[in-house]
Amino acid sequence: MLDAHVHVWDPRMLRYPWLDGAPHLNRPHLPDDIDDGGGRVDEWVFVEADPQGRLAQTEAEWVDALDWPGLVGIVAHLDLTRRDVARQLDDLSRIPRLRGVRFVLEGDTHVTDEGGLSGAFAILEQRSLTFDACVHWTQLSALARALDGLPAVNVILDHAGKPPVDDGLASGSGRAWFAALAELAAIPTVAVKLSGMPAEGSSTESVSRHAPDFLRASLDLFGAERSMFGSDWPVSARGPGGSSTSRWADTVASAAEAHDARWIFGATAEKIYALR
Repeated sequence: MLDAHVHVWDPRMLRYPWLDGAPHLNRPHLPDDIDDGGGRVDEWVFVEADPQGRLAQTEAEWVDALDWPGLVGIVAHLDLTRRDVARQLDDLSRIPRLRGVRFVLEGDTHVTDEGGLSGAFAILEQRSLTFDACVHWTQLSALARALDGLPAVNVILDHAGKPPVDDGLASGSGRAWFAALAELAAIPTVAVKLSGMPAEGSSTESVSRHAPDFLRASLDLFGAERSMFGSDWPVSARGPGGSSTSRWADTVASAAEAHDARWIFGATAEKIYALR
């Protein structure tokens, strides 16, 4: 099994300001600590953890140098607020396992500003790199509009757009999430990560009750060949809605009974991130 979305960090090595407000996560989380689902997962894609300031390359180089035999790809931080996107990518491209980049767009105006993405996407297309999009479900329509007409870069929507887990799919907000997600699914270069929902729920009961509906809806829109499993460790393992990797994998597998699990648990990530 390939886990397409994990994080590692060490606050003793690099600064992560957001950890100041997350005491349950504000300690080192290293490869040896990763929950591998009791041995079910043996390969991982690292996704940047939003380091402070201009530490994108430092973080990616640090991760690439870790003793982590199962690491098959790195999605590094790319700061879209800076004008030197090409230079950032020049530096990042020296990292052997670099496969894509991410800039957290949740709550950021860049997601509604095509100009904030167009220059970066032109360079990403030239270099055959992907873009992980991390947005809140209320930004999904804006993201779809921003991607319209941009270069054909493979975009991976993290955490299925952070749906309103506690409200459920049948709620007004759940239906609005589905309609907006359908806009993104209509763009053939967009894929979805079946990840992150435990971090959006207020309790394990809420996640157990509602996450399967959101997972099935995501799969119905994107299909298995544009869907990939991610544990979102350690973020989705901690907190009131937290889930172990094994439990989340079982939840995804149950929701995906009508789909080809080989794509969801490995082949989609291998193809889109060009891991082989």
